[in-house]
Amino acid sequence: MGLPIADTRPPICSDYIGQTAISLRALQLYTPNTADKAAYASAIDKALAWIQNTKARGNDDRVWRLMALAWGGKRKDATQSALRELLATQKANGGWSDIDTMESSVYATGRALYALQVAGVPASSTAYQRGVQYLLKAQQEDGSWFVQSRALAFQPYFDAGFPHGYNQWISAAGTSWAVIALSYASGPAGTTVAAR
Repeated sequence: MGLPIADTRPPICSDYIGQTAISLRALQLYTPNTADKAAYASAIDKALAWIQNTKARGNDDRVWRLMALAWGGKRKDATQSALRELLATQKANGGWSDIDTMESSVYATGRALYALQVAGVPASSTAYQRGVQYLLKAQQEDGSWFVQSRALAFQPYFDAGFPHGYNQWISAAGTSWAVIALSYASGPAGTTVAAR
């Protein structure tokens, strides 16, 4: 029997690997300077071991796994394996998809590129630059990026002013990830990209 699904609204809601990675990172960043440091370190090590040995279900899991292992800094072989796994799912058009059987999306691509940043992959790498080109081609004339919503329409819709109407919430998240990815690519460690 496989691991149960933590949340049924991917990609914006995390599954267990994502929840564990976020908790691990919080423990790293906000551990109080007390005598309990050994307990916190043990919890982080257990989280890293669990993440390393849990099978990813999709892009979100692969992204969180890579970031958690990179943050952990101790499991170099596992981090490299997670990096290879994420890179192997890059599509021919340079993007990544939320679910392997789907087309590339801006949301999944921006997140994957951010995970590559966390893992220390230079923005000048071929894989990163292919992702950048996908994002630039997908950018809308108004500067935003469109991501198709897959959420069930059970909540009343209201317009928050971001482009793309009903799809504005996931499009805003995708736009944010795209901007983060492109910002890294245009910094000193990356290459300059042309913005619209």
